[in-house]
Amino acid sequence: MREAGVLLVCRKCLEGIGRKGGRKRTAIREQIERLAHEGGLEVVKTGCLDVCPKKGVTIARVADKHDTPEVCLVLKPNGQPPMPSSSVEPR
Repeated sequence: MREAGVLLVCRKCLEGIGRKGGRKRTAIREQIERLAHEGGLEVVKTGCLDVCPKKGVTIARVADKHDTPEVCLVLKPNGQPPMPSSSVEPR
């Protein structure tokens, strides 16, 4: 399948969720994999995206590898649907 773009994942946020191999981090990783698979996106871990949500991970969908992000979302490990980063309380 041809890649439709990339899903940028903030490495700093991801490392700040729970402990390595723990339930919270596993839940976030599963959400990221599902979103990437559904959209035909390649997952790319990045540096800080400067959204820094409390207890969440910032992701951004980019249609083309050389384009600006279309959508910036925050994933929470409690199973909530992804929410726009503009509605997130910062750390």
